[in-house]
Amino acid sequence: MPRMTKPKGKRKQRVRKIVAKYTVLIERDEETGQYCVSVPALPGCFTYGDTLEEAIANAKECIEGFVATLLDVGKPVPISVEVSVPLSGSERK
Repeated sequence: MPRMTKPKGKRKQRVRKIVAKYTVLIERDEETGQYCVSVPALPGCFTYGDTLEEAIANAKECIEGFVATLLDVGKPVPISVEVSVPLSGSERK
């Protein structure tokens, strides 16, 4: 008796979603009043916003786009890097 096999067709690709958390550094530019954001683990990933909320939203979008671009060009995606940030005089109290 012939062996029955499933027809060869397109298989569903399993996509794993990896969730990573990145440290962002946010500084307020005294001249413009804008909030400047950088992501130390992703060199070259910078953005800004007129408000703190806008800067954070822009940072999320920037990180997603940066990681997607790295994946598209076949580059490894860096894992988050721990960053030590010295506090200014007024924040040390």
